[in-house]
Amino acid sequence: MHTMERVLTQMLEYMRESLPLLQPDQGDLRKAYFALYYARLLELIDAALRLIGQTRDWAPTNVLLRSALECSIDLKNLSEQPGYAYVVRAMMLENRSALFHFKSQPVYGELVAEHGQEAVERMGQRAQNEFRTALKMATQYFPILKNAARNLSVLNRFRIAEQEARYQTEYTFLSMITHNDMAVMAIKEEVDQFVNSDTASDESAYNMCMRFMVDALKYKTAVFGKDDKLVEACLGCLDILKRKQERKARERSA
Repeated sequence: MHTMERVLTQMLEYMRESLPLLQPDQGDLRKAYFALYYARLLELIDAALRLIGQTRDWAPTNVLLRSALECSIDLKNLSEQPGYAYVVRAMMLENRSALFHFKSQPVYGELVAEHGQEAVERMGQRAQNEFRTALKMATQYFPILKNAARNLSVLNRFRIAEQEARYQTEYTFLSMITHNDMAVMAIKEEVDQFVNSDTASDESAYNMCMRFMVDALKYKTAVFGKDDKLVEACLGCLDILKRKQERKARERSA
C-alpha cells in the first residue's frame, strides 16, 4: 500500500471513530447538519481512497472528489456562519418540493397512485410554500441569494465561503473531468506521452483528500470544540508524511 494511502486511511479511521461524539443539542440545526455533512465527507473520502490508483481513468475518483469539495465548502460555511443552516434547510426543502413538481419522475406517479392527484397537488403546494419561506429566511442572512439565477447554486455556496476562485479553478476542472470534457481527455493523452500522469493524478487526489480531512478537523473544532485525542492522533499520522518528505529531500540533496 502506498505510504500516503496508508497514512490517510488510518487518519480517516480515527475521524470515523469520533463520529459518535458529534451529538447536536436538541433543536440545534447547525450542529445537526454539520454532523451529517461531516459523516458524508468521510464516506466520500473513503471511497476515493479505495479508487485512487485502481484505474487509468481520472473520472471515477474525481466524481467523488468533486462531491467531497462541495461537502467541504458546506462544512466551512456551517462552521463560520451559523445562519448557513437556513441555506441547508432551504436546499433540503427545494429538493423535497421537486418531488411533487417533476411529473416525469417515477416517484410522482407512485405518489399519485398512493394518495390521489388532488392530495399530491396539495402536498406539492405545501412543500413549495415551505421552500419559499425557508429561502426567504436564508436570503435574510445571505443577500447574495436574492438576485441569483439559481439561488442555491453550488457557485453561490462557494461565494458565501469567499471561495469563488476555487470554484472557477478546482471545482470547474473536476466538473470537466466528471462530464467527459473532450479537452481534458485530450490533455491527458498528450501528457501521457511525456510523464506518468496517472502517478501525478494519484498524488493530486491524495493531497486533496488530506486537505479535506485537515479542513474538516478545523471546522469540527469550531462547531463542537476541540477533541485533543483525535487531533493528536491525526497529527501523528501527518507527522509520518512529514518525515518521509524530509527524508526524500535529504536524499535528493545528497
